[in-house]
Amino acid sequence: MAPFKATLAVLQAAVLVCASFPCGALWAADIRVVTPEVSPIQSQGSVGAGLGAGTQAGFGPAISLAAPLPGQIGLLPSVLAPNVVLQTAPGVQPGVAVGQGNLSSGQVLKPVVSQSKTAAVLPVTPGASAPQAEEKPSALKGLLQHGPQAGKLAQAGDLGEARGSAESNFLKAAALGETVTPQDAAETAILPRIGAIFKNFLRRNKDSKTDAKKTGEPPAPVENSAVPEERYRELVLPNGMHVQLLRNPSLFTATVAVGYDVGGRDDTPGQTGYAHFTEHLMFQGTRRVKNWFRMMGAMGGNTNAWTYADHTLYVNTVPVNLLELALSLEAERMANLDISPEKVEREKRVILEEKAGSENAPFESGWNKLFGLMFRNPSNQRNVLGTEEDIRSATAEKMKKYFESHYTPDKAKVVISGNIDLDQTEGWVRQLMGAVPARQSPAPTRDLSEPDPVKTKTAKVKDAYASQTALLFGWKGPAYGTKDYYAAGILAEMLQERLHQKLVYGQKKAVGVSMNLPYLERDPAAMTGSILFSGGMTEAEAVAALEAEIEALRTGQFSEEDLRRQIAKVVQSLDNQLGDPYSATMLLTQAAVRGLPGAKLEEDLRLWSQVSAADIRKAAELFAAKGRSTVLVQPDAEQRKQAKPFEHRYDVRVDEAPTPEEARILESLGSVDWVPVKYRAPEEFTLPNGLKVVVMPDNRRSTVYAKLAFRLGATAANADIRRKAPFVANLLRLRTAKHSELEMESLLAAIGGWIQTGQKFDHVVFDGNAPAEQAASLLTVLSDMVSHPYDWTEEELANWKNWWKESLKSGKSDPTSASHLRAIIDLLGDHPSAQGSLTPEALDALTTKELAQLARTHFSPDNAVLVVAGDISPEWLKNELPKLFEEWQPARQPGSQSPKAEVKEQKTISLVDRPGSEQAIIRVSAVKEGAGTVSSPDFFPLQVASHIMGSGWASKLFQVARQAMGAAYNTFSQVVTDPSVAMWTFGLFTRQEKVEPALKALMGQIAEMRDTRPSALDLTSARNSLIASFLMSLDYIGSIADHLLGLELLGEPLAQWGLYPQKVSEVTGEAVQRVSRELLAPSKLALTVVGDAKKLADGLAKERPIQVFDQDGNPKK
Repeated sequence: MAPFKATLAVLQAAVLVCASFPCGALWAADIRVVTPEVSPIQSQGSVGAGLGAGTQAGFGPAISLAAPLPGQIGLLPSVLAPNVVLQTAPGVQPGVAVGQGNLSSGQVLKPVVSQSKTAAVLPVTPGASAPQAEEKPSALKGLLQHGPQAGKLAQAGDLGEARGSAESNFLKAAALGETVTPQDAAETAILPRIGAIFKNFLRRNKDSKTDAKKTGEPPAPVENSAVPEERYRELVLPNGMHVQLLRNPSLFTATVAVGYDVGGRDDTPGQTGYAHFTEHLMFQGTRRVKNWFRMMGAMGGNTNAWTYADHTLYVNTVPVNLLELALSLEAERMANLDISPEKVEREKRVILEEKAGSENAPFESGWNKLFGLMFRNPSNQRNVLGTEEDIRSATAEKMKKYFESHYTPDKAKVVISGNIDLDQTEGWVRQLMGAVPARQSPAPTRDLSEPDPVKTKTAKVKDAYASQTALLFGWKGPAYGTKDYYAAGILAEMLQERLHQKLVYGQKKAVGVSMNLPYLERDPAAMTGSILFSGGMTEAEAVAALEAEIEALRTGQFSEEDLRRQIAKVVQSLDNQLGDPYSATMLLTQAAVRGLPGAKLEEDLRLWSQVSAADIRKAAELFAAKGRSTVLVQPDAEQRKQAKPFEHRYDVRVDEAPTPEEARILESLGSVDWVPVKYRAPEEFTLPNGLKVVVMPDNRRSTVYAKLAFRLGATAANADIRRKAPFVANLLRLRTAKHSELEMESLLAAIGGWIQTGQKFDHVVFDGNAPAEQAASLLTVLSDMVSHPYDWTEEELANWKNWWKESLKSGKSDPTSASHLRAIIDLLGDHPSAQGSLTPEALDALTTKELAQLARTHFSPDNAVLVVAGDISPEWLKNELPKLFEEWQPARQPGSQSPKAEVKEQKTISLVDRPGSEQAIIRVSAVKEGAGTVSSPDFFPLQVASHIMGSGWASKLFQVARQAMGAAYNTFSQVVTDPSVAMWTFGLFTRQEKVEPALKALMGQIAEMRDTRPSALDLTSARNSLIASFLMSLDYIGSIADHLLGLELLGEPLAQWGLYPQKVSEVTGEAVQRVSRELLAPSKLALTVVGDAKKLADGLAKERPIQVFDQDGNPKK
């Protein structure tokens, strides 16, 4: 995988779509059809503050805009609790919360008015007066046959041969036959189109930095009117704080990122985990804002933080009119953080919950063992969370000393980006952050020196939570900035692809392969990888395959074309991140913490592009067997770790009554003046073969998203067919009658695009993205997948069946998926909306004849909708899509009616046994027929009710279970929709011994939701969160496409999408109580717990009778 994956875990806070419109499956599918590789986020790990109301903070598959390999599954050496993803749709939020107001640098907090009431226009149309992003310079040089002209070539003039010309371009690019330099390109290196905003920043970076350091004052006004609009400014405040301002007028949001030069490797013996502990305390309030989460909940902004081995990142993203309040709050906790014994005691519990979740995760013990083998210096080993003994021994005095030593202005690096006014923002920064008292950090620099390894080290680990065997391996990586470092990054990509081709595609003995080299970390870092075994693989075979491919690279057994293709992938992936506003902000912050100017990111692009074959051969020598460490992780259900009993009291209380200033701001947030948005209706048309097309032009970024969805609910009332659909979709995407598996990947890599498949509520979607100039190519690949299905032989099909069965094992071991599936089955039984994954037996029974029939019947154009969004012309699509998809014939399958949902009466608690589990998940679920469509009178009140219950910082479950009791690392609440029903599901994770009091507290909140109207603050927080989430999602073109797709598949008018803020704002407390009373009636509530049945059964039986199930769903006596 790309060498900058180290940064990618923090790129997940982009506000997405599910909080706004229906998306997701009623049952959380236990495996994505195409799973992006998940490999080490950082060599020493990163952890979040546990702020995720709905997901675990800071955790998840590493995000990459490069194409994931089909079926790719890797292993994440994270010290985090399991990811809580309750929907398969891409729109699960990490938790959101909105407002306005100002914390002055003096003693008074005061409300403020919004910055602007000027209507924003979305999407930006060609020629519109709204600000537009600059056109990006040349595309990949020397890689694609036609370079940046490819899209123009296919989209200009007579395109009767569009399909043929695009395919020809694909094949030439994949084979890298003749290389044609773009006509308008001066450079010859393989370089991407640098994002326009970032390029503008780079152009101004050098001069701005020099001026700021010299004077510490705002730069003098620019008198030359011909100078381009200023987009970047750099400040060094008198207190030593370094601040960068980055303006992007195409956005609706502003992001404040603060990086501190302190991480897990700075912790000393006896104080392990203190960097992470301090991160938690940063969210526990100040002298004037006692409850940070309550304030953020009322604001509606995204807030999160991550502790890495080398630094700690804090991020707040808010609608642009709330920037001043976000800056005020950040400055407030810098200057006035309140660390009390009670807060330290409370966070101990939360952190130990987080640690229990980490130790509950598959392969976690294996990654810990691997880093212990690779590094001798304890600071370089993987222990960001710290030991339980050190966490328990923390005191307020120790934590204050740690904070004062490391959280000084000179160690804080701030990046503020978005649709900001540079002068106004600089004024706020100087007033607020400039008032933080100057302090110099007294903390000594840690000795991270590490001897070079001299021999191979091996170990074996028995893992109680793993469902499959895996080989984990790693080496001490080359130093960042050296020639070997950049060569190692390209080598990692080459090694991953070669092993994937050999073991996954070829031998079918592995489920997935991943490689990782950290980016922007202190040295030494680790290059790590994993091979997840399938049937028949042995440790010796895996090691032999690894060594053989390294030796092949060392001896030059690769072509120049292979090398250039991998360079292009690495460079394009980093360029994609630099072109994404949120990702670029994170990268700038991390670079600043490391003491690097932003221009170093561009330099890294060039250095990767210049890697030669000789460099690869030399880098391969660094990864010879003598320097390698390997750990074989084997599943072992008997290897159960006994959780230590908690010694904490449950009566700790923290005074969080709002101060007068805090109360005044909270009250003012009840009437936020939102930035108006002028919505543009999408264009709709239907092709002759019956394919419905929805187009949303949006030229803010030079990219195109294509989402092709199949309406299973219209043709498959049979739950069995819905279970088979993801497998069929995966095979359609994997190869076609024209192109093999390897060719398909080469085609997508050549255009810098990707296509994934996944199942959402009652549909399967092919989800693709590519640069705008490659739109014709992307759509041609998509057409090939559905128009020319491959005729699989029984032998070939058997191999992929085995792969799929191995993949399903991961889902069964996940408590989130297990609890969700159990709940929906308890509520709806065999209703199609409750479909789960295929059983191994059903998969074995699937024949090639049935597979072909399913593809013809359910994957036909008259059963599909194509949503295209981005920098593309609707007129071009109207002219050329009929040609691109002309060979795809309709099935003319009669529609089917889904059976009526009959909700079962609930009398028991379903306890899914997970022997030896450190944590348990408690889930409460209810369903209502017809409430999942936007036109339902219950839809918006249900969204608000869900947010009040557990999906926001100010939510009831978060404030009670986490803040008051310290009994949960996070809470969750979501509404998952289907054309037939809506499911409201909520709950929390907690240690086994806390299940009984946590369940009691949860049931108390249910009764309160049912019996009383929500308070004004609860209603304000929920509505503001949902509205702000929607507005922030408009920054992402893919999210807009998801909004439209959700409405189209539910048969709703597409014009509804712009009405979301209005509809949410109209929800009343009476409406929330009405839906709560109806859905939360005791007889309708499915109670589901996943944990150790022996420890939990007696306590749970006090609430209801217990029915115990094994992890395969079979009842146990």
